[in-house]
Amino acid sequence: MPGLRKLLSIDGGGVRGLAAIVVLEQLMEVANAERSNKGLSPQEPWQMFDMIGGTSTGGLIAIMLGRLRMSLDECKTAYTELSGMAFTKRNILERVSGKPSLGAKFKSKSLDNAILGILEAKKDFLGASSSDALMKDEQKDCYVFVVSHLENISGTLAILRSYRNLTHPVKQFHTMKLWQACRATSAATTFFDPVDVNGSRYSDGALIYNNPVQLVHNEAGEMFPGEPTLIISLGTGIAAYKEFSPNVLNIGVQLAEIATQTDRDADAFFRQDGGKMHHLQRYFRFDIPGIGDISLDEADQLDMIKHASEKYMEIGETTVKMGMCSQQLSSGEPTLPEVPDESELQVRLDRLRS
Repeated sequence: MPGLRKLLSIDGGGVRGLAAIVVLEQLMEVANAERSNKGLSPQEPWQMFDMIGGTSTGGLIAIMLGRLRMSLDECKTAYTELSGMAFTKRNILERVSGKPSLGAKFKSKSLDNAILGILEAKKDFLGASSSDALMKDEQKDCYVFVVSHLENISGTLAILRSYRNLTHPVKQFHTMKLWQACRATSAATTFFDPVDVNGSRYSDGALIYNNPVQLVHNEAGEMFPGEPTLIISLGTGIAAYKEFSPNVLNIGVQLAEIATQTDRDADAFFRQDGGKMHHLQRYFRFDIPGIGDISLDEADQLDMIKHASEKYMEIGETTVKMGMCSQQLSSGEPTLPEVPDESELQVRLDRLRS
């Protein structure tokens, strides 16, 4: 029987990307405890997952964990520092006037410097400078892709990969720099300027696929045809319901809000096979209530995001789901789902955490 291909999907969400890191920390801790009980050594995300895909800041996290082989501690530190650097230096016209400017809300140079700083710290691993390292990865330990949007052609999706998918040959595969891929996926519309790469203009893919779970599923089907998969989808916060207003002045803002509501995509993915993947414990979605209305740029809310995410992982329903998920993560083979009662799972989780 072929092994279980483990896939990780990470939503976009600006500073709320920290929530995905916190959830993944908890999942990895429990999964590695399960591995230890089986006599197996602990793993980092790049070792545990066969593929990681992300949009916007979820794409940055995907690159940190998969392409740069960061530990979760390294990733959390780097992400927190990046959030502080990228979202603090406002456009000078906006700072002086106190009114929104027509340009990007933040100086793109701040984001550029934050990204280059992360890559420079990993230059020994990359074997190249921060400005020269390629997105392409010669090692096949963990496939990584990020989602972007080609502004030259409205509504055109761009998937930037660390690996070659012959189903979708892309000329830029051999030349795309790592920093360019980072900027292409993280150039949130109105927050940062788009980035030009070899005549193509990229902005983040949040308006098309803020939740990239369907893309992860599709890519895995092409790279690992016929093999069983486990998909873990990490959200960055559930927003409160808002009624659509026909007010013309608000339409642009509300369209952006609606497009970045990832719940609909998560529900559509759940329903596409009648919930079969969920019932077979091959699909798990984790998303934190109460933080979805935090703006992409509210770096001063990082502590609140962290605490809300930790509380979410302590909820009884979440711990049960986490126990089921970690069992699958810690296994190299697909297993038939067990259905133990909640008290049994809680005892097991408490034992692993002790």
